[in-house]
Amino acid sequence: MKLTLVVYLFALLSILFLIVTEQWLAVSYLHKTLIKISLFFVIPLIFIRLFTSHDVWQLLRWHPIHPMKKLAAVIIGVSCIAIILTSYYLIGFKINWSIVMEDTVERLGISARIFPFVALYITFVNSFLEEWFFRGFLHIKLISYVGHWPASILSASLFAFYHLAVFLSWFDWTILVLCLVSLFTVGVILNELNRNHRHIYASWIVHILADVGVMLVGFHLFYGG
Repeated sequence: MKLTLVVYLFALLSILFLIVTEQWLAVSYLHKTLIKISLFFVIPLIFIRLFTSHDVWQLLRWHPIHPMKKLAAVIIGVSCIAIILTSYYLIGFKINWSIVMEDTVERLGISARIFPFVALYITFVNSFLEEWFFRGFLHIKLISYVGHWPASILSASLFAFYHLAVFLSWFDWTILVLCLVSLFTVGVILNELNRNHRHIYASWIVHILADVGVMLVGFHLFYGG
């Protein structure tokens, strides 16, 4: 139990640090990325190696995904794309996109020139970091200590909370709450997708596809006129 509390305290402090770094500190996108890699990947790897008996590389090894599980991941991921794009076109008018774009360029340092490269990083690399941290380190690795549902609810809650680092200043409270509830729900679904498996590749498929939906919105905002 003490080990579990240390892990969740570290996760909470890491997320709070990322929120402060993203929202209020003048740190370049590259440096913020390096900080996230350290907090979400390197330190958890070291922690697992030093303080648990788990195989440190288990979550990183490629494991074949059961065909039905893979199909479920693709269906969920494509559904996420459809929901994201439908929401953008149906309720996007409630969001001041000029504020979002100004913040993206000025605070995040993402311009139209580099956005395609950032989109590739977010879709394939950042998604893996988040899956490793939230579905791997905070869920799969802690199930044996606290049980499936407590680990799932805690990791999904932290997953939703972490995204405030990106969009805290973008939306009013109604859209903000909707985003947090949606991200929590997605987190629980992704944990269920990985249930009975000791790897994160099924949920990573969903995450990649969901990020494709978000990046399509980004492409439209940057280049759609």
